[in-house]
Amino acid sequence: MLHSRSRPTRVGQKVRTKDESIRGNMDQYGTKSRYLDVIVSDFSLPMWRSDLKFDAIITDPPYGVR
Repeated sequence: MLHSRSRPTRVGQKVRTKDESIRGNMDQYGTKSRYLDVIVSDFSLPMWRSDLKFDAIITDPPYGVR
C-alpha cells in the first residue's frame, strides 16, 4: 500500500495509478519537503529495542470504506 501496490478503495477501479501513495499525496499538497520516511511494522514485536517510544503515530484511514 505504501508504494501503490495494494488494491484501490474506489468503486470500479481495478489498479492504483502510479502517483497514488503517501509520498504522492504529500507532493500533491505541497508538503513533500516534510516527508521523512514510512515504517511498516507489527507492533506485537519490538522492531529495534524493547523500550522504544514514539512522540506521535500518524495514520490516514481510507474514507468511505466500511
